[in-house]
Amino acid sequence: GGKTLLGAHSIKIAADRFVERERPLVLWLTPSKTIADQTVAALKHPDHPYRQALDDAFGGRVRVLDISERRLVRPQDLAESVVIFVGTHQSFNVAEPGDRNVYADDEAYEPHFRGALPADLATNPDGPRAGQVANSFANLLKWHRPVLILDEAHNFVSKLSGEVKQRLNPACVIEFTATPKPASNTIFNASARALRDADMIKLPILLTAHQTWEAAVGGALAERRGLAAKAVAEGGRYIRPITLFQAQPATAGALVTVETLKAHLIENERIDPATIAVATGDTRELDGINLLDPSSKIEHVITVAALKEGWDCSFAYVFCSLANIGSEGAVEQLLGRVLRQPYAERRADAALNQAYAHVSSPIFARTAEALKDQLVRMGFDAPGEAAALIVQQEANLPGGGINREPVAFAVVLDTPINVADLSIEAQRVVRIEPRADGGAVLHIAPEATPAVAALVAAVVAKSEASGKAKAGAILEWQAVNDARRAPAGLGVKFAPVPHFMAKVQGEIELADADSFINLAGWKLGDASTRLEPVDFDYDETAQTFRFDLDGERLSYTMAARGPELPLDYGAAFDAVTLASWLTNSLDQRDRWHSTHSALLEFNRLAVEDLLGRRAMPLGTLVRGRYLLKRTVEQRIRASRTAAAVRGMTMLFGVPDDVVVAPDHAFGFDASINPGTGFYEGAWTPTKHYYARAGQMNGEEVECAQQLDALPAVRHWVRNGDKGKHCFSLPTSTDRFHPDFVAELTDGRVLVVEYKGADRLNADTAEKNTIGLHWAARSGGRCRFVTVTKAAGMPSILQQLTAALAD
Repeated sequence: GGKTLLGAHSIKIAADRFVERERPLVLWLTPSKTIADQTVAALKHPDHPYRQALDDAFGGRVRVLDISERRLVRPQDLAESVVIFVGTHQSFNVAEPGDRNVYADDEAYEPHFRGALPADLATNPDGPRAGQVANSFANLLKWHRPVLILDEAHNFVSKLSGEVKQRLNPACVIEFTATPKPASNTIFNASARALRDADMIKLPILLTAHQTWEAAVGGALAERRGLAAKAVAEGGRYIRPITLFQAQPATAGALVTVETLKAHLIENERIDPATIAVATGDTRELDGINLLDPSSKIEHVITVAALKEGWDCSFAYVFCSLANIGSEGAVEQLLGRVLRQPYAERRADAALNQAYAHVSSPIFARTAEALKDQLVRMGFDAPGEAAALIVQQEANLPGGGINREPVAFAVVLDTPINVADLSIEAQRVVRIEPRADGGAVLHIAPEATPAVAALVAAVVAKSEASGKAKAGAILEWQAVNDARRAPAGLGVKFAPVPHFMAKVQGEIELADADSFINLAGWKLGDASTRLEPVDFDYDETAQTFRFDLDGERLSYTMAARGPELPLDYGAAFDAVTLASWLTNSLDQRDRWHSTHSALLEFNRLAVEDLLGRRAMPLGTLVRGRYLLKRTVEQRIRASRTAAAVRGMTMLFGVPDDVVVAPDHAFGFDASINPGTGFYEGAWTPTKHYYARAGQMNGEEVECAQQLDALPAVRHWVRNGDKGKHCFSLPTSTDRFHPDFVAELTDGRVLVVEYKGADRLNADTAEKNTIGLHWAARSGGRCRFVTVTKAAGMPSILQQLTAALAD
């Protein structure tokens, strides 16, 4: 989901927050020449979002080179520009450095190695310059300590890869991958659920299993036609749904090769050959084609495995695999090619927000299990989450339709189970169909209860060698049926939950910290420009800055540098230029409420105060400018937060300026569970709006149990902790997401924030105040309560009951 774009933005973050160099050297490695070529082309193109992100960050002083162009770089390029070299992992990944030109002595680099050189650079092992520092590209990188970006980093984790990193001595290594290795130092993880909540991917996946490969092809084509018609009918931004076919490799015994499939599409399905493109290792009919262009005719793409990495077409909606989906790695990463959502925005027609998979497999449940396992390998959080994102369709359902009724289940058993071993209740919904080979087909009726499914699964698990896998399929089927029985699965709408709106200068807007700041009339002059030693100080000998950050005194040691370059890379610093540098470098958020001239004046006063009253040398401030910037950011944010608290108090003092009404309301989406992860405990809620509740700790579960048992509650939601699909209320700094939202039987809404006794603090008090004001301005439509088990408090049930009282 956008790893290359993230990589482009990460260079500026690394430069400012870690490497602390305004124009760092960057080495960007990819797993293949194809992806490297795509990356270079995009980073060089002035109108591409990747290049625009870099130009915006570094004022256009960016130079991008393919690694084959590395001999073109000059010393002044490294001083004046951000230089990005793009190559493959294999460019450096060799056991013997002499086997790669990047390690070879080269006179083209001689100008870079004049003057004093570090002692740890590699030397020439032989030749006329034996024992001298090698004028090599690898040494140049090591000296400058590059920012190392690894695309598809799971391909770069061998022992040899570790040795390569040591040779290059990068200042930092930033890895991007959808499948991190277990030992990875994961800084940030975007789950499939987070990507869906950001409208970046299409979910759920609607899976249809067919008895024959021809039927799978026909179903996929019908699905695509239906989606194309919906896209035209809805209008809006252009979408041309594309089907991605996975043929079988041309090996002995292969039934549906690329040639067979293409012939079938043209001769039997009457598909126009101009709408078909083949993308394999040998046939590259997609090269140079922009599939998102409305003038493109391509509606069907046939591949085997060539598109598993680096291919991006958000118009791909339908995946049709004619390989054996149950085999190891059968669909690899191809399924991910149909998950990207066009334009990262939801469509009004729900069918255009989902992905579709058609497979040729006679065993419906086994196919679902294999697909679930593949989703887990692709980086989905856990088997439970992957299963919840798969909706099984019967093959005869019309394209785009979701079967919301519970469905029957069937699986082939090698050894028939004894029905007599089951309970009377189970025997009513289970049927065994003998097979000629001595096995049997186990049929379970749709009305089977969770208890029955668990009992049958336990018996099947003991019946044969593959019993555990089949038992797992039974439990997953039962979970899907449960999802269809939940209110959201049945299409029941959750009552609208009014937003907290504020009147600001006569206009009604969603209340947030910025609203409160505007109400307070905050200006940058309200923040003090006097930075005391406790805020900002510098020990010249230790080269360590001490600064105040989030109310705590921290120490920060400057990172090691590469070759000494002029501090300003060509422009001498004085008080004004340092103030200008601070102004231009401030986090964008710190500019929202100030003009450029006001920020410049604020920073000039802060710098002159340090130079005058504190008598700090200008050179010291220049060397410490990155940490000085952080101190200034913290000072501005603290002042702005104090103003937000004042503005919030002012708003609460004028009742008519708070608007909580159905005209401005949040709605829970029946197709998107806002919970973070899943609750995996033994308790089963009876009134949760979605099939599964989000993660909860022990005390939160106790609160949920009491909420679930209240007669006045129709259904409730375990609210997530972030994202636009969760309900939130404003605070003086950001927004908070209450733990539970319930719709009552009389149509009212109850919002519950749970806090453990050890977490009651000023932040909790502010949230409680905001929630109570929100409820008080709702005209009786809403209730809010902060529930806790703190000493002296009534029971959880009593607190909930009191919140519902008139």
